[in-house]
Amino acid sequence: MIERLLYDLGESQLEIFHFAEMTTLEVTGLLNDKIKINSAKIVTYHKNDYLGEDVIDNFKTIEEFNRFFIDNRKYYLHDCDFAWKTI
Repeated sequence: MIERLLYDLGESQLEIFHFAEMTTLEVTGLLNDKIKINSAKIVTYHKNDYLGEDVIDNFKTIEEFNRFFIDNRKYYLHDCDFAWKTI
């Protein structure tokens, strides 16, 4: 989850604060699908079923990551840290 705070000084000179959140899949959905994942540290689970490193290590591109979690919506993405390079 990415959280951000937006600030605006409105026309009436009132300070306006906006809070916005984006889930991991909302963010990765905005990225180029062809981005190659060099490494990923992901904590994701459904009840007490944590996704294993063997599955996570198979995510070679953002497209593969997104497709897996779209097809397996039962998993909750608790933490996600990528290292990648663009082509």
